[in-house]
Amino acid sequence: MAKILVIDDELLIRTMLSEVIGSLGHEVVVKENLTEGLATAKETCFDVIYLDVLLPDGNGLESINDIRLASSCPELIIMTGHATPDDAEIAVRHGVWEYLRKPFTVEHIVRSLTRVLAFREQKRQQLKSSLKRDEIIGSSPSLMQALDLVAQAAATSVNTLVQGKTGTGKELFSRAIHDNSSRSSKPFVALDCASFTETLLESHLFGHKKGAFTGATADREGVLQAADGGTLFLDEIGELPMQQQSAFLRVLETKRFRPVGATKEITSDFRLVVATNKDLREMVRLGLFREDLLYRLRGLSITLPPLRERKEDLSELVTWWLDKRAESHGQQVKVVSDDFMETIM
Repeated sequence: MAKILVIDDELLIRTMLSEVIGSLGHEVVVKENLTEGLATAKETCFDVIYLDVLLPDGNGLESINDIRLASSCPELIIMTGHATPDDAEIAVRHGVWEYLRKPFTVEHIVRSLTRVLAFREQKRQQLKSSLKRDEIIGSSPSLMQALDLVAQAAATSVNTLVQGKTGTGKELFSRAIHDNSSRSSKPFVALDCASFTETLLESHLFGHKKGAFTGATADREGVLQAADGGTLFLDEIGELPMQQQSAFLRVLETKRFRPVGATKEITSDFRLVVATNKDLREMVRLGLFREDLLYRLRGLSITLPPLRERKEDLSELVTWWLDKRAESHGQQVKVVSDDFMETIM
């Protein structure tokens, strides 16, 4: 099921597209002006966006670049009842999928949407087939489903939440998202939120200036600044104290922050991946985690299966681990006995 956004001020068009898209089994969100449409496009992952040209609060063509910055990199279909050669040229030059002239038929919508979604799926499968997955061992259905989501996350810059029990490989999968993304040449910066006191966590996250507190003998760069241009990975995000949750929410909204003891804000263009073994929704219910922060974090969610749910990967995992251990000791594994494999299965 794909997720589609429609931005159009005509009720008839919004209704028609909603009904047709819904009948094809896809989720559709509609907005009647450019301001709301752009805000929604930036906050939510969409596969396709239908954008009208003449809207009450602006020209859709002039907002193509803003929509291109949406973290999910949606495909764009322009709609207009006042088509001109110049507008069509602008749309084509900006790489939109299609320039639709109103009125259009149901058949045209179905054909066009089917084609664009097939194109998007093909791109995703190409990325998945060439996916770098160092030390992610196995090919079970549940693991491949998780890797499918890694490919989706790597193709975008959307905030990603990786969930799973301890030992399921949350950091490995987070690194795979970075390694397969357009930011792979930039830093992957990790911080374990459970490893520091509240004061030290603030310093490691935001950095600090010399003299900001006792023991601050020199300026220190925080992970937010270190991840500029790359990926920031926050492990055990459920351990982030409420005070830091509020401050970090603002950073996500503005990409600006102030190191401890500093007077000026600095900016950082980072992509965020977080991980947790806790139920963040339950923490929200208990008042231990901010609901608005959780909303920001889970642009895309990946739940990793525990090993007991992918036992078909055990043989490959055991072989990989033994080979690695033997190599570190300058030895060679000849064979793994069937009796041993039956025991662990």
